[in-house]
Amino acid sequence: MDYFEQIDDYILEKLPALEKRAFTQALGKDLELQKEVEFRKELLRGMAQVETEVIKHRLQAAISAAGIQAEPAFAPRKLKQKWWAVAASILLLCSIGIWGLWPKASFDQEATFQQYFQPKPYFNQERTPNISQTHSLTDSLQNWYQQQQYTKIINRLTRLPNASKNLDQTYLEAIVLIKTQQNEAAHQALESLIYNSGIRYTAEAKWVKSLLYLREGSFSAARKLLLDLKQNHTSHHKKEVQELLDIL
Repeated sequence: MDYFEQIDDYILEKLPALEKRAFTQALGKDLELQKEVEFRKELLRGMAQVETEVIKHRLQAAISAAGIQAEPAFAPRKLKQKWWAVAASILLLCSIGIWGLWPKASFDQEATFQQYFQPKPYFNQERTPNISQTHSLTDSLQNWYQQQQYTKIINRLTRLPNASKNLDQTYLEAIVLIKTQQNEAAHQALESLIYNSGIRYTAEAKWVKSLLYLREGSFSAARKLLLDLKQNHTSHHKKEVQELLDIL
């Protein structure tokens, strides 16, 4: 995993818990990663200071234009940064993609997630050993899903050894975990599909994972998966992928 691509989300506390633990472990062992994290932190602190000074400078100009005499104790400090330094900082930010941390326009993350999160679990008709023909596991899962009895689905699937779960069941588990706000476990299930399902569920798992990142506010992680879907996968979500990329 390329941890350097996760630095921005790590600094902004937007990494899911599982990925944050992995990143923290890698950070403790990788000196170059540590240096890059500190560099990004200093850069963000510097830009925050510049922004504060610019706002104060504009406020001072507005007060002067209005003919108001500000009390010395409350007068904004003189803008210390030289404009060439500000310009250099902006160019540096653009070069490392910091501006990409935020979406192009504000939007309702939850509403956008709900708009695009329209999963369609596939319930195969294979019978599971030790389950009667009239009450197969597949039939039970399908009935519970239609009745929105998600807790029953989770309890039943978590009792199955991972080796005995088929891909459809793992996908269903991920979907239900998302619906019940168990995001960390959902990320794990989706990762399993991405790396172990061949081509059957890879694109779909990446699509759902990108939506989950968007819901959590991890915009750079969402954008990375969406770009991967656009460039490397044949997906029936092509139109939706482009729409989200335009938003982000």
